[in-house]
Amino acid sequence: MTRREDHDGHAGDHREIRNHHRDTTAERHLAASVAGQLWRGQTPADQDIDTAWRHSASVVYRWLTGPVALHITPGPVVDQDTGDIAHHHTKEHHVATVLTDTQKVTFSVSETDAKGNPTTADAINWALDDPTFGTLNVAADTMSVEFVPSGTVGTANLTGADANDPNVSGVEAIQVTGGAATAIVITAGTPTAQ
Repeated sequence: MTRREDHDGHAGDHREIRNHHRDTTAERHLAASVAGQLWRGQTPADQDIDTAWRHSASVVYRWLTGPVALHITPGPVVDQDTGDIAHHHTKEHHVATVLTDTQKVTFSVSETDAKGNPTTADAINWALDDPTFGTLNVAADTMSVEFVPSGTVGTANLTGADANDPNVSGVEAIQVTGGAATAIVITAGTPTAQ
């Protein structure tokens, strides 16, 4: 917070606002140029040339500045019944999200543009490479998904893809192991002579 006077000379607290947006002037000019080249000498049948040009420029601009990388991050692994946290995953040595068949985990997504700056997708499409491996409960805003194992032990891949550009996607390996023993079964062998 900085202390300064307002227009009437009264002192007051004002939050210092910093602009975290990057300059995209070059991308806007390039998008306009490409759109102009696309529509040079043509007249679209269903709309005027200005509307067609603006739409094309918007698509090219989104392509130039839109997300180029999608990052999937696992949250804490929790017990399916109690909701108690079993463990957290760290990015150091992280190869796959590991959980037992009695646990569940929520994954969140973030995207970055060509310059590594955070950007936001309109929506994410989520899928498992083996749909029988578990259930995906997608959040209303699609920016996160809860994975609940079906009981199958093994490994599957979770994919999140930008709904506007499926080429922008991320994959997270999920490994499900057997849970703690809850019962002991004793099986008798065939009796043999001593």
